[in-house]
Amino acid sequence: MINILEFLQTGVIQEVIVGMSKDVVFNTISDIDDEILMDLPNYHAYLYEGIELIFYENVLETVNFKMENKPSVQMEWERKKLMFSYDTSIYDATDALNKAGIIWEFYQPFCIQKQIAIMTEGEVLLFFSFGAEGKMEKIQRRVDASLTASLKSRLRTTQLKKSKS
Repeated sequence: MINILEFLQTGVIQEVIVGMSKDVVFNTISDIDDEILMDLPNYHAYLYEGIELIFYENVLETVNFKMENKPSVQMEWERKKLMFSYDTSIYDATDALNKAGIIWEFYQPFCIQKQIAIMTEGEVLLFFSFGAEGKMEKIQRRVDASLTASLKSRLRTTQLKKSKS
Protein backbone atom coordinates (compact mmCIF):
# COMPACT_ATOMS: atom_id res chain seq x y z
CA MET A 1 0.00 0.00 0.00
CA ILE A 2 1.32 3.40 -0.96
CA ASN A 3 1.75 6.12 1.68
CA ILE A 4 0.84 9.33 -0.13
CA LEU A 5 1.86 11.78 2.62
CA GLU A 6 4.96 12.96 0.71
CA PHE A 7 2.96 13.14 -2.54
CA LEU A 8 0.38 15.42 -0.91
CA GLN A 9 3.15 17.60 0.57
CA THR A 10 5.49 17.82 -2.42
CA GLY A 11 3.75 16.49 -5.53
CA VAL A 12 6.51 13.88 -5.94
CA ILE A 13 5.69 10.16 -6.11
CA GLN A 14 8.46 7.55 -6.35
CA GLU A 15 10.89 10.37 -7.36
CA VAL A 16 8.65 11.26 -10.31
CA ILE A 17 6.98 14.62 -10.92
CA VAL A 18 4.82 15.96 -13.72
CA GLY A 19 6.75 17.61 -16.52
CA MET A 20 9.42 14.87 -16.67
CA SER A 21 10.13 13.21 -19.98
CA LYS A 22 8.95 9.66 -20.56
CA ASP A 23 12.55 8.42 -20.75
CA VAL A 24 13.42 9.93 -17.35
CA VAL A 25 10.27 8.48 -15.76
CA PHE A 26 10.99 5.01 -17.18
CA ASN A 27 14.60 5.21 -15.95
CA THR A 28 13.40 6.25 -12.49
CA ILE A 29 10.66 3.59 -12.27
CA SER A 30 11.91 0.51 -14.03
CA ASP A 31 9.00 -1.82 -13.33
CA ILE A 32 6.08 0.07 -14.89
CA ASP A 33 3.20 -2.25 -15.69
CA ASP A 34 1.13 -2.46 -18.85
CA GLU A 35 0.22 0.40 -21.10
CA ILE A 36 -3.37 1.60 -20.77
CA LEU A 37 -5.11 2.18 -24.07
CA MET A 38 -6.26 5.75 -24.67
CA ASP A 39 -8.35 7.09 -27.53
CA LEU A 40 -6.57 10.43 -27.65
CA PRO A 41 -3.81 11.09 -30.19
CA ASN A 42 -0.33 11.65 -28.74
CA TYR A 43 -1.44 10.47 -25.27
CA HIS A 44 -0.04 7.34 -23.66
CA ALA A 45 -0.82 6.01 -20.20
CA TYR A 46 0.92 3.42 -18.07
CA LEU A 47 0.09 1.79 -14.78
CA TYR A 48 2.51 1.57 -11.85
CA GLU A 49 1.26 0.05 -8.56
CA GLY A 50 -2.23 1.41 -9.20
CA ILE A 51 -0.97 4.84 -10.27
CA GLU A 52 -1.79 6.04 -13.77
CA LEU A 53 1.04 7.91 -15.46
CA ILE A 54 -0.37 9.85 -18.42
CA PHE A 55 1.99 11.27 -21.01
CA TYR A 56 1.32 13.75 -23.79
CA GLU A 57 3.96 13.81 -26.51
CA ASN A 58 6.36 11.95 -24.18
CA VAL A 59 6.00 14.43 -21.28
CA LEU A 60 4.34 13.34 -18.05
CA GLU A 61 1.15 15.41 -17.84
CA THR A 62 -0.77 13.66 -15.04
CA VAL A 63 -0.17 11.34 -12.10
CA ASN A 64 -3.53 9.86 -11.20
CA PHE A 65 -5.04 7.64 -8.49
CA LYS A 66 -8.59 6.76 -9.63
CA MET A 67 -10.75 5.84 -6.68
CA GLU A 68 -13.74 4.50 -8.62
CA ASN A 69 -11.84 1.30 -9.37
CA LYS A 70 -11.70 0.72 -5.60
CA PRO A 71 -7.99 1.20 -5.04
CA SER A 72 -7.04 2.54 -1.70
CA VAL A 73 -3.98 4.41 -0.64
CA GLN A 74 -3.07 5.53 2.82
CA MET A 75 -1.72 8.62 4.45
CA GLU A 76 0.36 7.93 7.54
CA TRP A 77 1.60 10.61 9.91
CA GLU A 78 2.67 10.55 13.56
CA ARG A 79 1.48 6.96 14.05
CA LYS A 80 -1.94 7.83 12.61
CA LYS A 81 -3.36 6.54 9.39
CA LEU A 82 -6.20 7.31 6.98
CA MET A 83 -7.13 5.05 4.10
CA PHE A 84 -8.26 7.02 1.07
CA SER A 85 -10.82 5.24 -1.08
CA TYR A 86 -13.97 5.93 -3.06
CA ASP A 87 -15.88 6.04 0.24
CA THR A 88 -13.66 8.72 1.82
CA SER A 89 -15.69 11.83 2.52
CA ILE A 90 -14.43 15.34 1.96
CA TYR A 91 -14.76 15.88 5.71
CA ASP A 92 -12.54 12.91 6.60
CA ALA A 93 -9.96 13.92 3.98
CA THR A 94 -9.74 17.56 5.09
CA ASP A 95 -9.63 16.53 8.74
CA ALA A 96 -6.70 14.20 8.01
CA LEU A 97 -4.90 16.90 5.99
CA ASN A 98 -5.31 19.34 8.87
CA LYS A 99 -4.09 16.84 11.46
CA ALA A 100 -1.06 15.97 9.31
CA GLY A 101 -0.22 19.67 8.95
CA ILE A 102 -0.74 19.73 5.18
CA ILE A 103 -1.81 23.13 3.89
CA TRP A 104 -4.73 22.97 1.45
CA GLU A 105 -7.58 24.99 0.00
CA PHE A 106 -10.49 24.54 -2.39
CA TYR A 107 -9.27 24.81 -5.97
CA GLN A 108 -11.86 26.89 -7.80
CA PRO A 109 -10.85 26.15 -11.43
CA PHE A 110 -11.93 22.53 -10.96
CA CYS A 111 -14.93 23.09 -8.65
CA ILE A 112 -17.76 22.67 -11.15
CA GLN A 113 -21.35 21.46 -10.92
CA LYS A 114 -21.31 18.56 -8.43
CA GLN A 115 -17.51 18.32 -8.16
CA ILE A 116 -15.26 19.89 -5.55
CA ALA A 117 -11.49 19.97 -5.86
CA ILE A 118 -8.98 20.56 -3.09
CA MET A 119 -5.35 21.45 -3.77
CA THR A 120 -2.62 20.60 -1.28
CA GLU A 121 0.67 22.39 -0.77
CA GLY A 122 2.28 19.87 -3.15
CA GLU A 123 -0.10 20.96 -5.96
CA VAL A 124 -1.95 17.66 -5.64
CA LEU A 125 -5.67 17.72 -6.31
CA LEU A 126 -8.27 15.67 -4.44
CA PHE A 127 -11.56 15.47 -6.36
CA PHE A 128 -14.90 14.74 -4.72
CA SER A 129 -18.26 14.29 -6.44
CA PHE A 130 -21.60 14.87 -4.80
CA GLY A 131 -24.72 12.90 -5.55
CA ALA A 132 -26.60 11.36 -2.66
CA GLU A 133 -23.34 11.64 -0.68
CA GLY A 134 -19.83 12.85 -1.40
CA LYS A 135 -17.37 10.36 -2.82
CA MET A 136 -13.67 10.71 -3.52
CA GLU A 137 -13.15 10.39 -7.26
CA LYS A 138 -9.40 10.69 -7.62
CA ILE A 139 -6.14 12.09 -6.31
CA GLN A 140 -4.20 13.74 -9.07
CA ARG A 141 -1.14 15.88 -9.85
CA ARG A 142 -1.55 17.71 -13.15
CA VAL A 143 0.92 19.82 -15.06
CA ASP A 144 -1.78 22.45 -15.74
CA ALA A 145 -2.75 23.04 -12.09
CA SER A 146 -0.64 25.31 -9.93
CA LEU A 147 -0.71 26.91 -6.52
CA THR A 148 -2.97 29.90 -6.12
CA ALA A 149 -1.63 33.14 -4.66
CA SER A 150 -3.51 32.57 -1.39
CA LEU A 151 -2.05 29.07 -0.97
CA LYS A 152 1.47 30.37 -1.74
CA SER A 153 1.00 33.08 0.87
CA ARG A 154 -0.13 30.56 3.50
CA LEU A 155 2.89 28.36 2.72
CA ARG A 156 5.31 31.30 3.09
CA THR A 157 3.72 32.26 6.41
CA THR A 158 3.99 28.67 7.68
CA GLN A 159 7.61 28.40 6.54
CA LEU A 160 8.49 31.67 8.28
CA LYS A 161 6.90 30.45 11.52
CA LYS A 162 8.84 27.18 11.30
CA SER A 163 12.16 28.95 10.65
CA LYS A 164 11.65 31.23 13.69
CA SER A 165 10.99 28.22 15.96
